[in-house]
Amino acid sequence: MRVEEAEAYGRMAYELWDHLPAADQIWQNKSAPRGESPHGRRSAIASIPAIAEAGFADISLRDYVDGATLSPRYRLEGIRVAPQLRRTGVGAALIAFVEDWVKQQSYLEMTSDTALENITSQHFHTQWGFYQHQRIVQFRMSLEQTGE
Repeated sequence: MRVEEAEAYGRMAYELWDHLPAADQIWQNKSAPRGESPHGRRSAIASIPAIAEAGFADISLRDYVDGATLSPRYRLEGIRVAPQLRRTGVGAALIAFVEDWVKQQSYLEMTSDTALENITSQHFHTQWGFYQHQRIVQFRMSLEQTGE
């Protein structure tokens, strides 16, 4: 990944994931060569003449994903298309590019997820060929010790 691509990715990723505490780290991971991070993450960046930051799709290789039938497999971690280019085919082109690349690596499955309330994302996932295989509620327990 060229420096200008890493910078563009950083800006777009931060717009997508700015609510996460690790948003700054996500973009720092992208400074690795060819868009790879030590965690198997890869990014496809779309650019259109006159619109440098058309969008990106971010995938990672994961050993385990709930409900997946194969291991390891690639997971679509995020996709973002510039607002002025939505519904123009940029997202579908990014998905097609990522899908072709994953197939070339001899993987037969790709997973993704979205929040239960994100109906728009669910709709687009279905249009792109993903299908819903389960709904879950995730829990977390803090193990930090509070004042004694």
